[in-house]
Amino acid sequence: MRRVKRAAVNIKPRQPYIDWANSLEPDGVKIGVDFMPEGRVYLVEDLSEGLLDVPAVVEPYYEQIWEEELGAWHRQEANWPRRRDFTTFQAWFEIELHSLVLDLKGGWLWTERYERY
Repeated sequence: MRRVKRAAVNIKPRQPYIDWANSLEPDGVKIGVDFMPEGRVYLVEDLSEGLLDVPAVVEPYYEQIWEEELGAWHRQEANWPRRRDFTTFQAWFEIELHSLVLDLKGGWLWTERYERY
């Protein structure tokens, strides 16, 4: 087992996100009724010893994470919320920070560029 030189941020939707997603299509899938997303894990820069300050770690990445979370549910940006500052992001998402990421599989870690659209 080896340590991956990254920290992990786990993002789960809170009620404002759920309300927004459920308001988009009257007959569409509803979060909390038909489906509950498991959340996503984003790898970020490795943390300095003892740095578990969620806002300090997540703020540099929040715009990119937010666009991914909104686009994963609804691709029409015109229907995305207009206010997307960091304070609103924190209200819309539960954020967990994990400073230690371990690779149980071993071998090479492959990466590829992911484009939303």
